Amino acid sequence: MPHQILLQPRKNTALVWKQQALSYQDLLSRIEGYAQQFQAEENENIVIFSENRLEWVYAFYAGFKHGCTMVPVDFMSSVDDVAYILGDCRPAVVFCSQDTQAVMRQAIDKAAVSPLLLILDEIADQATPGEPVPIPMPYADKTMLLIYTSGTTGSPKGVMLSSENLLANMDSVSEEVPIYTPDQRVLVLLPLHHIFPLLGSMVAPLYTGGTCVAGLCHAGI
Repeated sequence: MPHQILLQPRKNTALVWKQQALSYQDLLSRIEGYAQQFQAEENENIVIFSENRLEWVYAFYAGFKHGCTMVPVDFMSSVDDVAYILGDCRPAVVFCSQDTQAVMRQAIDKAAVSPLLLILDEIADQATPGEPVPIPMPYADKTMLLIYTSGTTGSPKGVMLSSENLLANMDSVSEEVPIYTPDQRVLVLLPLHHIFPLLGSMVAPLYTGGTCVAGLCHAGI
């Protein structure tokens, strides 16, 4: 795989949320601030258990800065479902929101795991923006995402998606067929724990230099 940059400083707006408009410089600075809130070894798993929000995005990319695998979990999941995922992936770090922390704390106890638990609402007040450093795309066979299935026919299965998987998808819709371009504004309507909205309305637009605009939905963004 040729060297690629997953997220880099650009001149246009990266995220629009309610009355806020964040440039790519601002976004990278806040991601750096979140990355400084925890330590994790390369290839460890990091769970995000939260409704869609700006801090979801910061935590997501902060994990990549540590070389970790990100595990987005449906914020409406039950204690049993979350406990199963925690027991299966054994995360080193868990991000959750004020609204989801009660379920997460019960799930951590039930799964008998001991990750570092970070509350997004609290980090928002503590994290100091850092240097807006570009985030490189990891090596080709690095597992970037661990996406759990719904488990409708049995226990949820963790689907491993590599850097090469993601890059192939993003290049196919930005290079081969230029759907995503720097002048595109993409509306975020669906919960980001699903791979389609995660890749299609956040990762790919930001990779190509477009703008992600928050929509109104039950997921909170």
